This record gives sequence, C-alpha cells and structure tokens, in this order.
Amino acid sequence: MAKKRGTWRVWIGMVAIFVFGVVTGLAGAFGYVHHLMGAFHGHPHRFEGAAVQLLDWELDLDAEQEEAIAEIIGDVHLDLLRFKNEHVEEIEGIVGGGLERIESTLSADQLEDWQRLRQRIEEHLRAGTPPD
Repeated sequence: MAKKRGTWRVWIGMVAIFVFGVVTGLAGAFGYVHHLMGAFHGHPHRFEGAAVQLLDWELDLDAEQEEAIAEIIGDVHLDLLRFKNEHVEEIEGIVGGGLERIESTLSADQLEDWQRLRQRIEEHLRAGTPPD
C-alpha cells in the first residue's frame, strides 16, 4: 500500500512542475513581447533593434548588412514618426470619429471598461513624436 501512496505524490509533483513551467513560460513570453512592442511607441533605437533582430533571424545577415539595415530602418521609422506628427490632427480626427462610433454601439455596462480602453488607445495615438 505504501508504494501506491508514493506514486500519486510523484504524479502530483510532476504535474505541479509542469504547470509551473507553463505559467513561467507564458509570463516570460508575454514580458518579451510587451518589451518588443514598446519599440513601436516612439523609441526608434528599440524599434530598430527589434526589426534588425527579426530580419537577422529570417535572413542570417552579416555584420555589415545588419549595420546598413539598422540605419535604413531607423531613417524610415523617424520619417514615419515625422509624417505622423505633421498629420496628427487629421489622424486624431479619423481615429476619434471611429472611437465615437464604437462608443455609440456599447451598452451602459460596457462604457466604464471602454473609457479605460479608449484612454489607452488615445495615449498610443499621441506616443512617438520624433525629435526635430
């Protein structure tokens, strides 16, 4: 009988270790993706690094190619941020109109959660003003 008791304890321990590993892996993956997504919020050097790393994984770039591509990506990202800054009123008008349309379809119960989400969307929209 003692042998069977020890067996179920081993199984419970293995399941606990597996669940802990899954939770740790998911948390780590979420943190990494969150860190990479931060690169898209007006930090050209982080965006550049994430983009070059992705291209290196896919294309196996040499050092010279990495340097050249990093410069190109940095220039393009800054150009896009400048374009966004020059057209911020138009973009805010378009997005704001869409947000209003979404809000008009929501129930009273959904509006409180919507306001928090809308604030995050609007903050994201304002993020990333490039230096002159």
